[in-house]
Amino acid sequence: MSTVLVITNLTDSARHALDYACRMGNPSPDRIILLHVFSFSPGIAGEGVSMAALGDMYNNEEQALQQEIARVKGVFPGIAFEGRVVAGSFADALLEEVVLSEAELVVTGAEGDYNDFLSWDNHILDLFIDLPIPVVIVPPAVALSGVRNLAFACNYRVEDPEASLGILRKLWEVWQCRFHLVYVNKEARVATAADLVCQQSWADALQRYEVYFHELRSNEVAAAVDQFCQDQSIDLLAIKPHRHGLWTNLFGKNNTRDFAHLHSVPVLALRSSRIP
Repeated sequence: MSTVLVITNLTDSARHALDYACRMGNPSPDRIILLHVFSFSPGIAGEGVSMAALGDMYNNEEQALQQEIARVKGVFPGIAFEGRVVAGSFADALLEEVVLSEAELVVTGAEGDYNDFLSWDNHILDLFIDLPIPVVIVPPAVALSGVRNLAFACNYRVEDPEASLGILRKLWEVWQCRFHLVYVNKEARVATAADLVCQQSWADALQRYEVYFHELRSNEVAAAVDQFCQDQSIDLLAIKPHRHGLWTNLFGKNNTRDFAHLHSVPVLALRSSRIP
């Protein structure tokens, strides 16, 4: 995990996400880039604000970011920290920084004033689905003391385990954790013989690891997963997003806000092509 991009708005929630990013790898990241994006109101040009005043605003943001870097350097001296202050579109700034920095992971807090970022509208949701690298959303009250229990949300009754086996192997190499495969059965569908054969194929493919299978039956997807994570002491919930499938089901319009404010566990949105 050589480069991690941490989104910050210099609030307590963002600081917590930064500290989490410093601790989550094994080993720790070589480099962490703090990205702070701030935007002006659409009518600011007509509000009589001078270029000098805008420059002062930028300098103040830059100074605050450097103070945050100084703070975290004192706690994690082995990590190289860099800061970026960008004025403009959050989506454009994030995608550009991902490409330029060759970051392998994006980490962000789960709440706070991130301008349009954490409004969690459909545009932002699309950004998380389409972003080419994994994303971790860190709730403010979660302390990282290692990942011992990792939940992976998937439909192990119908999905081919080969598509996810590489992901799980890499996650195990980082944390040597227990795997909890979680299937949300919203329709209370009874497993067929073919379903059970598919589930057994997952068990066979992962036989060298400590793996548990869980079936949740609930129409309240976010609430059910949240309660499961609390009951099972889950340290990280991993999801492999794709536009038509589990990510859409879990993070669609009806569940987006619930998951955005999930307080019990960080959520890791994986990409099959690039895993930290």
